[in-house]
Amino acid sequence: PRRAAAAFELLDATGSVRQAGDGEAVIWDDALSVGPVTISWLDADRLTSADYRIELHLWPEGRLVLRQLGRRFDTFAHELRRVRNQARVAGMLAHGVTMPDVYDGAVLAPDARPAELQVYDTHVAVVPADDDPWQVPLGAITSVREEREPPGITLVTPAGLTTLGRLGRQRDACLAAITERREAQRQMLAELTGEA
Repeated sequence: PRRAAAAFELLDATGSVRQAGDGEAVIWDDALSVGPVTISWLDADRLTSADYRIELHLWPEGRLVLRQLGRRFDTFAHELRRVRNQARVAGMLAHGVTMPDVYDGAVLAPDARPAELQVYDTHVAVVPADDDPWQVPLGAITSVREEREPPGITLVTPAGLTTLGRLGRQRDACLAAITERREAQRQMLAELTGEA
C-alpha cells in the first residue's frame, strides 16, 4: 500500500466537518484509510485533485478532503486515482475472461474528459479520470466510425454515440482492437446460431 502523512476533513452533505485531524493516509486495494476514517472505493463516487488538495465525493453523501501531503501529493494522487478506478471497474462492471487492451485517451462526446479506455473481448470499458466507469457492449455497437476532426473513434449504439479520442499514436491500435473484437464476437455468435 501507498502511504503518506496528511491532514483530513470528513464533511457531511451540508459541508459541516464531522471529523478532522492529521494521520497517515493509506491506499489499500479496496479502500482508503486516514486516521479513524476508512472509505471503500465503491463509496468514492467522484475524485478531484488540484491545488495540493484531494477531494473524494462519497455515497450517499459527504466528502473526504486530504491536504498537506507535501512532496508526495502528485504520486499519492496518481496512485489513489489508479487504485480507485481499478476497484470501481471491478466492482461495477462486467468483465471478459482475458485482460483488456488499455489506452490512455478521452471521451470526446457526450462530455469531453480524460479517460482510460479498456477494450475487452465483449465490451469497451470507459474509465473517466474523476468519475464512474461505464461500458459499451460490443454487441450493442451498430457501427464504428473513424473521425478525422478531431481525430477519434465514434461507437454508434441504439442508446446514442460515444466518441473516444486524444489517443495520439494509439488511435489506430485502439480502433483495430475494437473492430477486431467486434468482428470476432459477430463470427462466434453466427457460428453458435447457425447464421454464418
